[in-house]
Amino acid sequence: MPEDKRPEPITVLRVNEAVAINNLLFETASDVIMPASLPELQRIATLVQTYGYRVRLAGHTDNIGKAEDNRALSQARAESVRQQLIAFGCQPESIHAFGYGDTMPVADNETEEGRQLNRRVEITIIP
Repeated sequence: MPEDKRPEPITVLRVNEAVAINNLLFETASDVIMPASLPELQRIATLVQTYGYRVRLAGHTDNIGKAEDNRALSQARAESVRQQLIAFGCQPESIHAFGYGDTMPVADNETEEGRQLNRRVEITIIP
């Protein structure tokens, strides 16, 4: 995605409001975070640390492939984000990761655009 077309970085988080992490990219069919994602994760880590947030990370996939594989991939991706936030200085006990596979789509899985929207990791501040 060209630099000028990327979604705005996350700057505001609200309690119990799930927000997809923008500019978060993984290698295809992998939980390996691409280097271009690190600035966004650093911004999130700074917010978490500055305000002492406890957060839930929720990984999601599209519906291509087996449901159990999608759930495992979504869990692995959420955990990779968790580990990166910890590497940036967040407290491990304040970050929880869950994988939901293809069970919570936000768009139609019939189009590539819809499937791309469904492949996401969301962050929610928890009380």
